[in-house]
Amino acid sequence: MIKKLFLSLVMVLCAGVVFAGSEGSTTFGGQMRFLPYDLSTGTHTYTNTSGTAIASTTARDVGMALDYVVLSIHHTFSDTFAVEFDPTYQASTGAYSVFGKDIGAQQSIAAKLFDIQNWDNAKMIFQLKDGYQLSAGIMRNKLTWDYGEHLSWIDSLVETKFSVSSDAVWLDSGLELKKTYDVADTKVPMTFMLLNGGTNMVDNNQSLAWLVKAEPVLYGVKWEASFYNNLQSNGSSTDIRYAVGAEYENGPLYLRGEYIQSTQQGARVLMNQNATTAKATTNVSILATANNQVGNDDKSQNGYNLIARYLLSPGFKVQAIYATYTNNNNSNGSIAYATDTKETYRDLALSAIYTVAKDFDINLTYQMSNFARTDSGAPSVVNTSTGGANASETLDFTRIILGTRIFF
Repeated sequence: MIKKLFLSLVMVLCAGVVFAGSEGSTTFGGQMRFLPYDLSTGTHTYTNTSGTAIASTTARDVGMALDYVVLSIHHTFSDTFAVEFDPTYQASTGAYSVFGKDIGAQQSIAAKLFDIQNWDNAKMIFQLKDGYQLSAGIMRNKLTWDYGEHLSWIDSLVETKFSVSSDAVWLDSGLELKKTYDVADTKVPMTFMLLNGGTNMVDNNQSLAWLVKAEPVLYGVKWEASFYNNLQSNGSSTDIRYAVGAEYENGPLYLRGEYIQSTQQGARVLMNQNATTAKATTNVSILATANNQVGNDDKSQNGYNLIARYLLSPGFKVQAIYATYTNNNNSNGSIAYATDTKETYRDLALSAIYTVAKDFDINLTYQMSNFARTDSGAPSVVNTSTGGANASETLDFTRIILGTRIFF
């Protein structure tokens, strides 16, 4: 109740400021991504609990897709107060290979047109005394640089599993306080967030989640250290995530690397591997109602990414991205049939990027990926011809993408 009351008072105060009215100025910006060509080719192999290995090599051409548009609407009321809205259009084109399906299998197509639950930002920004900045509303988390700030995905057409499927990725509602401190002749930007701890629309409990981040610059290298803590819905177990990273830029050369670790106590659902009533599904709620849940243990994830980019000429650059992350559960529902359950994702993307005009790039990317999953306790009753929960499963594939990114 204290949390709810506190946030309600903040929202009422902010709304009062907004509706008081002011002239001010409004700026518009954003980015869009268009893919005229996207071809994936590879092999899906899975082994069921009977030891039967099945492999299938297929290909999928997604076709032309405008799959990502984000607007940035920023209105400044005064020197001390502004609002920012970043409505986002995001389409799921079926271009990303997933466990349980062949590479060439047509996946469901979905588009979310400016759904507020997917907005990058919808916040009020207050400039306070002594260089403090306070924001309130919906915002991206700041655990990593890879996902953190708006317009951060400028590195490639490829969004690796590290970037879009790991525990580094989430939107939430709350408060954010930023300030740059001078420590021993070094500037240290700090970020502190108080968040719902669920999603930007749902609070899992009555306890605040919090995140703290430091970004000092030492010896020409920008460093990152982040820590996130959140009680889970049972009110006792803890969700802890942290990240460390380094970023270096010198003339035409740009280098960046980050590591993340996440541990959520009791979040992995252990299922009965001998259950005969198991359904051919990975949905946790369906499996649990079939009386197949036998316990819980900790869910964990870790991974890292490495990015190298070099500007060969004012209009042409090359880039390499490698990312990997591992979790110890089923990505479709945090479930496991055996203690050895594990999913590992590896992505390598090589890109040639040509700048046609300012803020308009043409990008040709060649991606090589390997996804592997192990669960020795997966019951044969849930094995299906499209994969399902199997003793082991791999996806080896390449992807050629031609696309544009436009910033405005």
